[in-house]
Amino acid sequence: MQIRPIVYGCLVLCSMLAACGPSEQEQAYAEEAEAAASEWLALVDAKKYEASWSEAAGFFRSQITAEQWAQIVEQGQHQLDLESFEGRTLIAARYTDSPPEQPQMSELSGQAPEEYVAIQYRADYGKTMIETIKLTREDGAWRVIGYHIRPEDGWSGP
Repeated sequence: MQIRPIVYGCLVLCSMLAACGPSEQEQAYAEEAEAAASEWLALVDAKKYEASWSEAAGFFRSQITAEQWAQIVEQGQHQLDLESFEGRTLIAARYTDSPPEQPQMSELSGQAPEEYVAIQYRADYGKTMIETIKLTREDGAWRVIGYHIRPEDGWSGP
């Protein structure tokens, strides 16, 4: 009978796929970070740029002043021709222990954070945009280390 090897192969494949998924702890971290990202984005949505800068991680604040951050956000909204914010939906939230495309993280105070979550949202600003937020755990809380927004067309996924 050849069914047994097929069934066995399917069980092995299912086990491997289950092992590749996030652990319960990683999922919990992603959920905690997503809640922190939502709170931070609420500040940006309310045009409370200085408050969003203050709530970001030390790495974020070390790269840009509060005034520069406000100017960049306002210029970006103008260049992207964003109308009023209408809502956002979560696309994905992923935990990792690798720095997210920011090699200078390892140079920060000689010791880089060790936990990160990358989150993507589909946001409606009168047109559909993709927002990517990267967070790290700092002083026991998830804090933003990076934010990027771009039009949905041309988006290649998380």
